[in-house]
Amino acid sequence: MERKKLFKGYLFVILSAVIYGMSPLMARGIYAMGVDPKSLVFLRNLISVPLLFCLALYKNKSVRIEARAAPYTAFIALMGCCVTPLLLFSSYNYISAGTAEVFHFIYPAAVVLGEFMLFKSRITAGRMLSVLLCIAGVALFYSPGNDINVMGGMLALLSGFAYAVYIISLSGFKYRDMGGFTFSFYIAVFSSVIMLLACLIAGNITYPVSAAGWLLVLLFAVMTNIAALVLFQEGTFLIGGSGAAILGTLEPVTSILVDLIIFNIAMTALNFAGSLLVIAASILIAVLDMKTKA
Repeated sequence: MERKKLFKGYLFVILSAVIYGMSPLMARGIYAMGVDPKSLVFLRNLISVPLLFCLALYKNKSVRIEARAAPYTAFIALMGCCVTPLLLFSSYNYISAGTAEVFHFIYPAAVVLGEFMLFKSRITAGRMLSVLLCIAGVALFYSPGNDINVMGGMLALLSGFAYAVYIISLSGFKYRDMGGFTFSFYIAVFSSVIMLLACLIAGNITYPVSAAGWLLVLLFAVMTNIAALVLFQEGTFLIGGSGAAILGTLEPVTSILVDLIIFNIAMTALNFAGSLLVIAASILIAVLDMKTKA
């Protein structure tokens, strides 16, 4: 039963990473239709609220939440669905998406170290090797010819630390009996409120300028805030924060493959080597956990 649960968790996180890896493709199209990063974060959360509400009622028969769970849920929403994407999307204005991912993917190491410091989680040699393989693999996605803008690098790096806080908080969440869709519903509600306030403070909310733009935003919301988000949260509950963080590094591999297949952008030898390292790290962490918890 334990191995079956772990396998299910690995599968959920891997599917989530693949979906997230395809999201920059849609985000670029949405930006071209007049939507800025903070408005996109707001819209994707707002659109997913009624959809998640219906799913929560259908699946869990309730959208009740304990009063004690609300502040914790709001904090998870703030770090994972507001601060992280806002910092990462903003970094694209200064550096390329590939370079941003190099900085953002500091989060697996940050999660492993954070869980060790906060929860005294044991750092095994195999898990540390997985982290090092991930960092080395993602670093190979960077093109040495690209200039690094300090502001862009800092924004992407901070997004990685914010995401690490989100994963650690999610891993330690104690009110899991509310159900995945109910939990995701409240994440979307809190995120919508937070991002609405951010947009109002900034003084503007931008919207798609065409019906096709709205359709793309709807698809983006369904894929990222319902499919990928629920899969990642459920997977993290099953396998823990550090395992989910390491498997999540399959996201840039997916992005590289999307560029290769859709845009015919050639994969360099370094990109290919980096992809192999990330995949090796993901297989290693899964095999070691399955062996340890069998």
